[in-house]
Order: sequence, then structure tokens, then C-alpha cells
Amino acid sequence: MNKFLVALCLLCITNLSFADQQANEYELAVKAFHSGEENEAFIHLKNALKANPEHLSSKLMLAKVYFNANNLGSAEKQLEEALVLGADINLVLPLLGNILLLQGKTNELLAFEERINEFSKPSLFEWKLLRGRIYLKNAQPELARNEFEQATKLMPNKTSAMNTLATLYLRQKEYVLAEQWIERSLQIAKNNERTWLLKGDLAAGQNNLPLALEHYQTAYRLDPQDPKILRSLVMTHLKLNQIEQAKGYLKIIQEQTPNDPTAILIGATLFAGEDNTEMAERALADLSQKVSAAETEELTDANTLLFIQGASEFILENDEKAQQYLSQYLRQKPSDLGATRMLSKLYLRNNESYKLQLLLQDNFDYIIRDLGLSVQLVYLYIDAGRLRAAQQAFEQIRAYHSDSNYMVILDAELARASGESERAFSLLEELPFTEDNAPIKWLQLKGELALELNKFDQASPVIESLIARNINNANAQNLIAAYYIKTKQAELALRYLDEVLANNPNNVGASFNKAVVWRAQGSTEEALQILDTLLAVNKQHTPSHLLAARIHLEQKNYLEATEQLDKVLLYEQDNRQARELKLDTYMQTAQWSNALAEVEKLNREYILNERYLSAYAEILIRLERYEDADYPLGLLDSIWKEQPNKLIGLARMQAQAKQLANAKSSLLKSHQLAPENMSTLILLTKVELEQNDLEAAEKTVADLANKFGESSQLFLLQGDIQMRKSQKEQAQQNYSKAVELNAFNREAVVRLYQLAKQGIADDAFHQQMEGLVTTAAELAWHKRILADSYLHHKQLVKAQQHYEDLLALPALKQDPGILNNLANIYSGQDLDKAYQTVAQVVEQGAKNAAILDTIGWIEVQRGNVDQGLVYLREAYTMNASDAAIRYHLAFALSKLGRKAEAKAEAEAAVELDQQFSEYEDAKALLESLG
Repeated sequence: MNKFLVALCLLCITNLSFADQQANEYELAVKAFHSGEENEAFIHLKNALKANPEHLSSKLMLAKVYFNANNLGSAEKQLEEALVLGADINLVLPLLGNILLLQGKTNELLAFEERINEFSKPSLFEWKLLRGRIYLKNAQPELARNEFEQATKLMPNKTSAMNTLATLYLRQKEYVLAEQWIERSLQIAKNNERTWLLKGDLAAGQNNLPLALEHYQTAYRLDPQDPKILRSLVMTHLKLNQIEQAKGYLKIIQEQTPNDPTAILIGATLFAGEDNTEMAERALADLSQKVSAAETEELTDANTLLFIQGASEFILENDEKAQQYLSQYLRQKPSDLGATRMLSKLYLRNNESYKLQLLLQDNFDYIIRDLGLSVQLVYLYIDAGRLRAAQQAFEQIRAYHSDSNYMVILDAELARASGESERAFSLLEELPFTEDNAPIKWLQLKGELALELNKFDQASPVIESLIARNINNANAQNLIAAYYIKTKQAELALRYLDEVLANNPNNVGASFNKAVVWRAQGSTEEALQILDTLLAVNKQHTPSHLLAARIHLEQKNYLEATEQLDKVLLYEQDNRQARELKLDTYMQTAQWSNALAEVEKLNREYILNERYLSAYAEILIRLERYEDADYPLGLLDSIWKEQPNKLIGLARMQAQAKQLANAKSSLLKSHQLAPENMSTLILLTKVELEQNDLEAAEKTVADLANKFGESSQLFLLQGDIQMRKSQKEQAQQNYSKAVELNAFNREAVVRLYQLAKQGIADDAFHQQMEGLVTTAAELAWHKRILADSYLHHKQLVKAQQHYEDLLALPALKQDPGILNNLANIYSGQDLDKAYQTVAQVVEQGAKNAAILDTIGWIEVQRGNVDQGLVYLREAYTMNASDAAIRYHLAFALSKLGRKAEAKAEAEAAVELDQQFSEYEDAKALLESLG
């Protein structure tokens, strides 16, 4: 079947070029690989990728070659690149999953959970096995067993699932159950070497070593290269004191993988057994070097000498050595506040706030007596977003220093960090200070709070005081600049900042605020230039990293944004703003597993934060963990119970989480609070339809009509109710009315299109759409869906006319979907014209399985079978589950005389059990191939 792209399709864009050399080299690699000549295959694959670095088929096969050579890192790299280039996840997952698991990269593996909707049945089977193995690794055997059992239900005749279950039972010493699964596996595949290996493990577990050895030897005859089988043979021979036989298998292991740690360890054991202790020690040292790195630490016995050395290095500004000596000294004498202050200054001098935080919190019982050090810890907690820790520390500090006005200022800082700016402002107002005599810290904080609360009349005297008192520290200058920015005096802000920078070109705060002004004015490139210059000198200036990240996020430059955030989190792992922005990045790029890990941490730290709870619920829903989503949704229900608009948003999430009863309850509460909101009743009807409660839906629609009269949405909902009753003709009439009232009601247009595809009022749909596109040329989407409908109904002349009209629009002149569909239409008239049309799509870089199948199939029909095969191979790498693509591959391979490969593809096309127009052709081809 030719591939048609309808208006709703999405295309993935990348660069693509096909060369004769690449095609030839890849096909040579295929033949070499299947003949067991993997070194030769490697050379051909490298040549193919030199001709086209983005050739997916070559990348996937090269990954297999690397994997077989135990080069896991290179195999992973090829597969990751293939995914980025658009390879079908179902082709990549089985191998990549095992590679990640073998390297212990379980988090990277679990991140694929967010793509579970793309998994085919075989991939879902593999996924269950991979998840089960992760649970085994984490010592969660019951969860592992559940995954394995689900896998066997998915594909009951797959030996891999049976063997994995048998492995689990062996670990738990449930030998009877293990034996049952092993024997069941052997009934399906009696020559499966892994099953015989397990049979040997079972015998070994039951202390029957001769029988175990017999089974391992059977496994070895089936696969003499498997390292697990070889290791089992070595160990069993050793246990039976058959040293020479053990050495023989050991030699094979060392020839295959010279750096195998197990082989090194076993070799050491053998050498030691022969009284060759020197060789044993050398082998064990080799093993130690490969699996761990010893850390050495210079220690001085005299504490006083340590402090003197640290202080001397501090004075000489040899900061690295000073930190080393002082840290060692404080481990011996943590009560020395003088040394603590000195080390604190070192960390501040080197912008190592995270190390400073660790120092102060570890020595909190001692530093609490010092107001300066203890207050510094609270500020570090606040800056890092650790509000609970800050509050706990504050309460203890206040007990020691209750008579200090600084405790009130610190309380205000905490209130502000917790989002209680009004309370913070009130606390400052209670202190007996005025702008003329107040401490700088009070003045600074009051000014910042006044700006946050838009109390510009309160901020103004603070700014005047700072200027009059000639306060020139960075924070004061930042506040003055922020005041000008907030009061929309951008020119004055820039002039002020230029004056500051003229006196001190290295003023970090002034440079940063200049970037803020440029960004506020929409000059993001100028802002980024300032930030780049600033960060080149001040690599750990957190506000600049965060501002740069925000700008990059606004521009959808996600890699650049992530790079900036990672730099912050490297030194301030609890920085709240960076974590929030990281969460936003994960969500915007659909990295749901990473987003989940981040939002869980935020929710633990900041309890009942509705923004975090809402994100938590959305992420769990995206991952289809609906039961888990009940927790954040329940909390949001209690927080938003009096807010009608937020209740509507909550209902949407509840509906997505399949919590329809809760969604309905939220909408009823919203409607009671705001009965004038039409959207509440619309969503309520949709929820009731999802519940299949037609009576309730009809009642709600009647209320909607009574309160708001006729509308496009009303007719849409009436149509949906009739569809539930299988009254398709009446539904079609209501959808048609919905479009009459609002031509931009896309839901109604799509419903009409779907009914037309079923042969219900297709002429009426075509007529209505013709009327729209005739009178409103801007409705290109309607014209396109009309063309798609004509194409579906084989009215090719009309479809062709509309597609060609759409190409006349500048925005759609090179549209890949339209060109692809036209190529398919032309292929029945003129193959050369069809090729020229679809070639435009490939030349502009559109890479999509349907497009590649179209051009490949056209090339095969034109007689260019070799070139057609190249395109069809690429189409397969992007959609391995498409029966038509598999048939086209089979046809091309049969034309080239490669009958065995052709037969395999034809069998796959038929066994996929899909309805496609060439199904009978595929069956006939399979029969002809014997």
C-alpha cells in the first residue's frame, strides 16, 4: 500500500543524503554479517557511514557489531544517535536496553518508560523483562517476578521470559519452580544454550556438580563463545579439582576478553594454588586497578601543626592547600570557631557555597554560639531553596540570640523565601528603624520587598537613602537598578548602570542588571552577550546562569538552557530556581521520567506547593501512573476547593487520570461557585460521556442550551451523544450544524471527516467543505482535510486538484505531506513525475517512514531496485511494524535474487496481521518464494 500522509501527520526533519557507495557498502555489510564475517561487516559499515553519517540501517547494524565485540560504549553511542535521527524505538530498545543494563545505567533505561505508548507487543515483552531485571538488581524479587509473569502472558512461547523467571527462582532457591520453567523452555527450544546453562545452574545449586558440568558442556557445544558458559565451566572444573580443564577454558576467556575481571581473579587463584604468589599478586593488583581506584590522604599527627600550616597557606592565598589542612584540622577539633571562620572565608573566596554549607551544618552544634556563622548558614539554606532546613536552624538560633533585632530581619527573610512577602514586609515595619538610621541589611530587604509587592511609594525613600548614604555595594546598586526597571525607567536604569560600570568595570551586579534591562526590552542577544562576558570571568555567578537559562528556554534552546542549569546545580545542588527551571525543561522536552525525579524532590522539600503538586500530577498522568496521580490530585482538590477556574483545570487532570467520578465532582463544585461559566458544562458533558452516562450527559446539554442557547459546542456535544447511541446519521447532522456556526471548530470537522471515511454522508461533507474553502481561502486546513478525504475515497482527480492548489500557498509550497500524497497519486500515471515530486521532499531533508517508503517503492517500480532498497531499508528502521514496508522490502530483495532475505520479510509482512491493500500480493510473493 502506498503511504498517504493526512493533514494530522507530523514529520520529523533531519538531513538525509543517499549515495551509491553507501547503498553498496551497506548491502555488502549485511551479507558479511549474516555470514559471520563481522570484521568485514565493520569495514563496510564504516564506509557506508562515511558516505552518509546519518544512515540509520548502518548505525543499527554497527551497534550489533560493537555489542558482539563487547564494546558496549560504542554500541550505546550508535543506538542513541539512531534514536535522535528517528529510528523506530522498537528496533532499538531490545539491544540498547540490555547495553544500558549491563553498564548499570538503570536510570537512563527507565527513562524510556515515557515512550511506552510507542512500544509494539514484542517491545513491551522486552520492556517487562528489562524492568524485571532492574528489580532483581535492586533486590526486589516480588516486583521482578510480577514483571516476568506479565512478560510470559504477553508472549507465552518466548523462551527468554521463561528463562528469566527460572533465573529468579534459582536465586530464591525455589528449585522445583525453576526446574518447571527450564523444562518448559526446553520443550519450545531444545537447542537454546541459555536454557542449558540454567539447567547446569540448577544442578550446581543442588550440589550435583557432575550433572552441572554435563549441562554446561551441552551449552558450550551450542555456543562456544558465550562468556557466561565458559566461566561456569571454569568454576565447576575448579570445584571438582580438575585444574588443567579449568585452565583450558580460562585461556579461551582470556583470548576473547583479556581484561575480564573474573578471568583475572580466577587466574590469580590458579597461580596462587601453584605457589606462584608473585603472579597471583600481580593478577589481583591488575583486578584492583580495573575495578577501583584507591584514594590516599596526607595526614599530619599534630593538630597544632595542621592549623599553623592551614593559616600560613591561607595568608599566602594557597587556597587549595589551606582548605586541605584546615579541613583535616577541623575534623579533629570542630569546636575551633576561628578555624571555621577562616575556612568559611576560603570557601566564599572561591565561590564554593555548597562546601561552606556542608561545613557549617556539620559543625552546627558549635557555630550556633556565633551569630555571624549561624546566620550565614540560614542564608545558605535559603539561597539553596532548603526552606525547611533554614526554618529549623532559625528556630534553634533564635533561642540563643533572642534579644537581637537581627532575628526579626532573618525571620522576614524566611517569610519572603516562603512566598509570604506581605508578612515579611510587616515584620520589618515593626522594627524601630527609619530609612535614615536603619542597618543596611534592613534597608536592602525592605526595598526588595517593596518592589516585589509593587509598593513603589515605599521603595522610593529606600532608594533615596541608599543614594544619599552613598551605599555602593553590589546589592544596593542592584536594588537601585531594579527600582528603575520596575518603574519602567529603562533608560535611567541603563544610564545609572553605565555610571556604576564607568567607576568599576568589574562590577558583577551592574553588568548582570544591564542584562536584565536588555532582556526586559526584548534585546535577548545583547543580554546573552553581557552574560557570556560576565560568566567568562565569574564562572559561578548563579544569577547570570539562571538568567541565561531563562532566555534560552524562552527561545527553546533546551541544550543551552540545561548546560547553564547544570553549572548552577554542580555547586548548589539544592538551588530552588535552578531545579524549577530544570523541571520546566524536562516537561517542555517530554523527558517525563527525569521530570518525575525532579518534581518528587521539590514536593518533599516544599510541602503543599500547588505549582509542584500540579506538575507532579501531570507528569504521573503522562507516564500513565494513574493510581499514583491520586495523591497530588487529592491535595490539589483540598487547596482549590473554593476556586472555580482551578477546579476546571483539576477536573481536566482527573479525567486524564481516568478518575472520572472525581472529575465530575470537581466540575459540579466549579459550576456551583461560578454558574455563568459555559466551559464548565461543556467539560462536564464530556466527562459524563466518558462515563457512558448518556442520561446525565443529555441533562447537562439541556442545561447548557437553556442557559446559553445554541452554539457550535452545543451541536458538537449533541453529535457526540448520538454517536454513543450509534445514531451516526443524526450525529453527522449536528456536527454539520456545529461547523456552520463555527467553521474553526476543528473537533466537529474531524468528526465529519471520520464519518465520511466510513461512508456516512461523505458527499455532504465534501460539499460543505467545498463551500468553506471556496469562500474562505485562509481555511487551508479545511482544504487539506478535504483533499485527504477525496484521496481516501479514490477521487484522485479532485484530491490532486486540491493538493496542487495548496502547493500554490507560500506556507505550503514545500509541504512534505502534500508532496508525498501527490507522488502517490502521480505514481498511477507517470512514475518519473511521481519520483520528481517525492524527491523534492527528500532533498529538503524530510525524513519519515511513509515518505521513504513512497520514494523507495517508486524507485523499485521504475527498475532502480538497488536505490529503492536503500530507501526502503531506512523506512524500516523508522517503522519496523509496518506490513506494507516489509512487503516492499521483500519484493525488492526478491528482484535482486536474495530469496532467503525476501522470504523472511514477506513472512513478517503477512504475520503482522495488518489490513493493507497489498496483503494478497504479499501472500502470493511468500508462496512463490517457497
